[in-house]
Amino acid sequence: MMKLIEHALYPGVLLIALVTAGSLLTLGVDETLITFATTIVAGVAVMIVQVCMPHREDWRVGRREVKVDLWHLIFTAVIFPPLVQAVCFSALVWGSMKAAAMAGSSLWPHHWPLSLELLLALVIGDFGFYWAHRALHKWDWLWRIHAVHHSSDKLYFFSATRLHPINFLATYLAPVAPLVLLGASSQTLVLFSVFTAINGGMQHANIRVILGPLNWILATCDLHRWHHSEVMGESNTNFSSNLILWDIVFGTRFLPKDRELEQVGLQDVEIPPTLTAHWLTPWRWATFQRADAG
Repeated sequence: MMKLIEHALYPGVLLIALVTAGSLLTLGVDETLITFATTIVAGVAVMIVQVCMPHREDWRVGRREVKVDLWHLIFTAVIFPPLVQAVCFSALVWGSMKAAAMAGSSLWPHHWPLSLELLLALVIGDFGFYWAHRALHKWDWLWRIHAVHHSSDKLYFFSATRLHPINFLATYLAPVAPLVLLGASSQTLVLFSVFTAINGGMQHANIRVILGPLNWILATCDLHRWHHSEVMGESNTNFSSNLILWDIVFGTRFLPKDRELEQVGLQDVEIPPTLTAHWLTPWRWATFQRADAG
């Protein structure tokens, strides 16, 4: 029975959330409410599983870690998204209308079934996310921003929300902006948001699952844990957000079979676990570097 749960948990949570969100869309429920409610219910379920079926006992977190990540959650899930939408989406929608007028028709296949629209959105959105994420690792001044996300030496559900505001802006717009410019429907964007939020949480969750072939389709926790390795050569892999497609295409998929991941986090920098320190990290990088590093 336990093995069945371990096999079914990851795809089951995603599928149930998407079917629920799709059903609520057909009933005309407010789209913002659908996104928040579906994500919260799925998130609570995954957090319960963390307690009952942890991947690693040493990744159980304390009050101090949870406190700072809850602050990040408030900003990255509640405050920042509507602000970014208010500032950027009008321009993106205007660009979409201009592009459609130049092309003579909508650039988005609205006649497709919603499930196929979602799949297309995941492929296109992940392409933008992949390159934005890869840039955050490649360039030193961007890495100082992204390092906040890698600063925890444990992975659990709320680790997904530990983002510097500039990091949030880049990795939020990189996948969403192309979809809006192409004229994706609001229903597609709702399902895309639900998938991204839930998969992002499960990517980081301390849950015991068996994924097998799913590791060649989705950007799962098995893959993403290696992305958080404190060894930079291992961390510079598995950049995708939802599908692992672009890591396969560009040769950055990494999932060794001969050993277990030892340690996650940062080797040469120790960032204090406070929201203020996290937001000031790019400008206090030298202060946070460990004396014994290198």
